[in-house]
Amino acid sequence: MALGPDGKPYKTRADVHMARESLAHAFAKRREALILTKGASKGDIQPSLLAELAPNIPVTSLEKTNKLAWILTYLAHRFGPRDKLPSYEGTGQSGIHTMADMGNVALYGDWASGTLAAAQVATRIREHKAQHTIHMGDVYFVGDEDEARENFLGEEVPGSPWQAVAFPRGTQRSFALNGNHEMYARGKGYFRRILPALDQQASFFALQNQHWRIIGLDSGYHSITWPFWELLFRPDCHLPDAAVNWLKDLVTTPRPGDPKEPRGTIILTHHQPFSFYEAGFPRLMEQIGAVLGGPVLWFWGHEHWMSVYAPVERAGLEIHGRCIGHGGMPCEPPGETRDPAYPILLEDHRILDTGAQVVLWPNGYAMLGFDGPDLRIDYRDVEGTLVAHEGWTLKDGKIVMTEAPVADVEGIGPPL
Repeated sequence: MALGPDGKPYKTRADVHMARESLAHAFAKRREALILTKGASKGDIQPSLLAELAPNIPVTSLEKTNKLAWILTYLAHRFGPRDKLPSYEGTGQSGIHTMADMGNVALYGDWASGTLAAAQVATRIREHKAQHTIHMGDVYFVGDEDEARENFLGEEVPGSPWQAVAFPRGTQRSFALNGNHEMYARGKGYFRRILPALDQQASFFALQNQHWRIIGLDSGYHSITWPFWELLFRPDCHLPDAAVNWLKDLVTTPRPGDPKEPRGTIILTHHQPFSFYEAGFPRLMEQIGAVLGGPVLWFWGHEHWMSVYAPVERAGLEIHGRCIGHGGMPCEPPGETRDPAYPILLEDHRILDTGAQVVLWPNGYAMLGFDGPDLRIDYRDVEGTLVAHEGWTLKDGKIVMTEAPVADVEGIGPPL
């Protein structure tokens, strides 16, 4: 039986045993079950029925296991103009927020899938009582308003057979980046539902203390072009002009009361600037490198696994790349393509024991612990187990690694 983090039976999109039945068949059975139990509260639904409908077998990614649903959802939402990109101009807001010199920030990517793993990751993050939580982008399938409500905000959607999953709120504030899946519904769920719920004015922001600055940028807005064409020929996912201009102002314009610059810089985008496994989006490096310089920590999602990269010098930046796109989607190991120009130091390639004829890697998240100029990064899995960690400090205005990435459990290491 599939059990959620609260110990109750759990029904989610990805928990269907594909060896026994098709996802379409399972969906129909769940609809029928809900009709039969109409009027009963969720806790009154017979556990035996849910056990039949949702065996605890996570399978491959949602798009692949339910191609028809993915195509139909894409067709239903993709056509039409994008929502206008909001900015800070004329709002009286700067997009710059303060975090404590000593505190923690949770990062989790590709999480808003409504899966059991997503619910478990959210529970683990809540246990840390993180002051700030940041979703790195992607609400599935297409990030429409109902999916934003159900898979991110945790609101029950009438007529849906799926259990809603709520994002882990920070004790002080939470943020969300924009991803390509949000834009498949032209940004409507993200801009109309998620940002207002977070009291987040725009899809780019900064979170800073006296020593560190986290800069969240929007690589999702230009991740779409023409319907279907964009699925065959990838857009370059460049930053919107409004985000670039805001970044220039953030970096080059002193503000009253700001401590002396520069701070240590942490960049967040949904899309990867480069990758060992897939093609990267180098335009992002060019845009950011034209404004910033020197060493940066750069976290991204989009790829559904956890990878810690060796430093790479590109576009005037020394990039210490970290992929954490393993928040909620089933993590299928990548293909055989490799790019030795971007070596990986550590990755979590442990094989899950799912009981199904499918190979999956673990889900998880990253915790950033700030202590004045010092920073510790912990990478944890869906059980909360510490799988790897690293240490940094700020010295003479530059970030310096104090402890190289260390594997804390067996099975963590360079690519196989």
